[in-house]
Amino acid sequence: MIINGRSRRCVWWWSKHLQDTEENERVRVVKIEGLGSEEIHDLLCEIEAQGLGTRCKNPMWIAAINPGPKEHLTEQERDRAREILEQERGLTGQPYFLVEHEKKGWKHWHVVYSRIDAEHMRAIPDGLDAKVCHAAARKIEIELGLEKVIGPYDREQGTPR
Repeated sequence: MIINGRSRRCVWWWSKHLQDTEENERVRVVKIEGLGSEEIHDLLCEIEAQGLGTRCKNPMWIAAINPGPKEHLTEQERDRAREILEQERGLTGQPYFLVEHEKKGWKHWHVVYSRIDAEHMRAIPDGLDAKVCHAAARKIEIELGLEKVIGPYDREQGTPR
C-alpha cells in the first residue's frame, strides 16, 4: 500500500486531475460525507468555501490510496483503509469525498477532506504528512493482510525503494 497525502488548494487543477478520463478509463465519486454537492468541481468549491472564514491557505487535505499492483480491495477493505488513514491524519468526522480511478483493471482512490474544524473555525494541523501516510499504510497492510511495500522509512539508508 502506498499513500501520498498533503494539504492542497487550487480547485481548478484538482478538478481537472480528479476527473481525468484521458489517463483513467473510469472515474467515479464513490462516497460523499458531510458535503451537499455531488459533482467533483462543486465538492472542491464547497470545501474551499469552508476555509474562507479562516486564515487557512490550503483548506483541502488530499491523499492518493494506491494498493500494490497485485492487490484488489473490496469496497469494505477500501472503506477500512480510508478510515485508518482518517484516524492517523486526525480528520475523523471531517467532511470528505472519495473518487475512484480505474485504469487497465487497476483501481486507486483519491480522498479529499476539509481541514476546517467548523466548530472552532480553524484548520486541523497537517504536519509530518509523509510519516503519517507511511504509518497509515503499514497499519492498513497489517490489518487487511496486504503485501508490505518497502517505503522510505522501512529501508536501510542507501538501499533502493
